[in-house]
Amino acid sequence: FLLLPFALSLFSCNTTEPRDGYALTLAEEDVSCTEAWLKAKAKNFNLPVKVNLYLNNSLKKTITLTTQDTVIYDDGLLPDRTYKYRAEIALSQETVIKSQTIILTTMDTTSNDFTWQTYTFGEVNGSSVLYDVAIINENDIWAVGEIHTEDDFDSLGHYHPYNAVHWDGQEWELKRIGSGYGNPYYTVYAFNENDVWFDGTIQWDGSRYSAHTNNFPLEPNGDGWRVNAMWGTSSSDFYVVGNNGNIAHYDGSSWEKIESGTEVDIQDIYGIKVNGEEIVACTVTNIATSGNGKILLFRNSYKQTIFWPSGLRINSIWYKTERQMFACGDGIYKRIGINWERQIQFENTTYTEKIRGNDINDLFVGGDFGFLAHYNGVSWKVYKTGNVALFYSLSVKGDLVVGVGERNAKGVVYIGRRN
Repeated sequence: FLLLPFALSLFSCNTTEPRDGYALTLAEEDVSCTEAWLKAKAKNFNLPVKVNLYLNNSLKKTITLTTQDTVIYDDGLLPDRTYKYRAEIALSQETVIKSQTIILTTMDTTSNDFTWQTYTFGEVNGSSVLYDVAIINENDIWAVGEIHTEDDFDSLGHYHPYNAVHWDGQEWELKRIGSGYGNPYYTVYAFNENDVWFDGTIQWDGSRYSAHTNNFPLEPNGDGWRVNAMWGTSSSDFYVVGNNGNIAHYDGSSWEKIESGTEVDIQDIYGIKVNGEEIVACTVTNIATSGNGKILLFRNSYKQTIFWPSGLRINSIWYKTERQMFACGDGIYKRIGINWERQIQFENTTYTEKIRGNDINDLFVGGDFGFLAHYNGVSWKVYKTGNVALFYSLSVKGDLVVGVGERNAKGVVYIGRRN
């Protein structure tokens, strides 16, 4: 979108009826708790032309339209308030073309009052950790990682630690998924209770696990490659991303490799659908250089690169629209126009790992030093999580948030329920 400059010009005039086919319209494009995006359309004007934007009958700003369709950004609003906007173009002191008045209501803030529970997993034979989590509902939660117990060796004497845990609403059950002995799992993604995916190719259908390799083009190649994240709209429209710039798409029957244009590790993937069009974003960071992050935005066959602040790592992204993006890595940032605005200053150097949410006014971020924070649409609240070492991932659904990671060499699940 276009962020237009403020000007001090103010027209004082009498109005007349539009003539010569002039038309000026204003429409609501998007809204948050404190911001509004408005689309102005100017027909039959000689461009560029100055437009006065009025908020509740007072002049808010004067902008210059350089195209017939322009998105106007306005901020400094208050949550859960109704506002009236109109636009005017003065052709002369006697002739003013007015848009219709539009009425919009900003979003309300969400509560950051949560009650927390903590569960730990792992006992012996090494460090246990949980890397990812997926919420289906409050009685159906999956988390994956590497969990060591006294039962690390199976009945045949093979070393086979657990690599998943499942919550049924009453208790956690340790799970062994896949046939590879001792292999940790890094990612889990759930569409529903009978459609859960692990590390890209393993699917749980509610009764059994099955492998969907089907020409999977991203098999581990011995150089540390792994699946880092998954996202999709269904099991027939499903993406996985991993190290070395790898992206693959599953259409329900076979896999296809997507050329990312990079060999740098892809840490996260997230997508939305707008008017039937799928928009998918991937975060890319060169860990070896501790920075130089960027975002790859895919729209059908078109790929756009969105640059991250220079020298900073980016690890995860969440967004409602292309103009309302949040991302995290070396800090938490919000996209304003083409720039990124830092959201919160940390007490120490904290690297944030994951950002997920329900809406633009209900976001969570987790990371190093047990960092866990909630954004209610206006401000951030940081929760005290005891001696959690690191949150690798989190999942949010309604009034439930679950963070997973490591604490004292054990896998940890940190569950919050909104009061």
